[in-house]
Amino acid sequence: MHILRIGAIFVLAAVASGAWAAEVSMGGVSIKLPAPAGFCDLSPGHPVDNRALTVFGAASEKEAGRLFGISAHCQQLADWRAGKRPLPDDRVHFQTSIANMTEVVASPKAFIHTMCALLRAKGNEFGSAAVPDVKSKIEGAVANVKVNSQEFVGVMAEDDTACYAARIMKMRTPTDGDKTHLHLTSITVLKNKGIYVFRYAPYTSADATLGVLGKLKDTIAALHAANK
Repeated sequence: MHILRIGAIFVLAAVASGAWAAEVSMGGVSIKLPAPAGFCDLSPGHPVDNRALTVFGAASEKEAGRLFGISAHCQQLADWRAGKRPLPDDRVHFQTSIANMTEVVASPKAFIHTMCALLRAKGNEFGSAAVPDVKSKIEGAVANVKVNSQEFVGVMAEDDTACYAARIMKMRTPTDGDKTHLHLTSITVLKNKGIYVFRYAPYTSADATLGVLGKLKDTIAALHAANK
């Protein structure tokens, strides 16, 4: 079973030519990727969207990933296209690894729990797993993260359908100053194919982070419902 490198699952994947669609093919298997409620798909046919997709693809191609699509908060997307904001902050990215394109996951539950175990081991490496309370782990990561860097929070939740983990990122922008962002990763299996769903959002509080996690769980549930 191929395991995508832990460092790679927290970055954007490569843009695949012709892969931007609500329904994609992985090794001959059709996978539906519906946008979350209130989110709209970025389109390679829109000049602004296409430039962003090209930049994301160029930055992440080295990670041997395949990005199937990006959805963003509809109003933020409209404002961004109109030049009213630098980039939608609330986004969902659907991706996999190149190796997973043809690989068949024999046991989805085992795949998910193995990935969660690897992420927990990474948490131990960074020292974050020593904090038992999830909210405390989030707040600790926010306190420790440096500008233009990221801090691993750890595994946030796990069940038989997905593993969820988080990072906190802080970036300095020329227009908005320092901005702290939440990056949630979920790992799931659809039709015996490993899929990674990333959820980006501005960080406001630990409680709000748990709310975003709940929305990501809703996205995973919708993916499974669409791919029965």
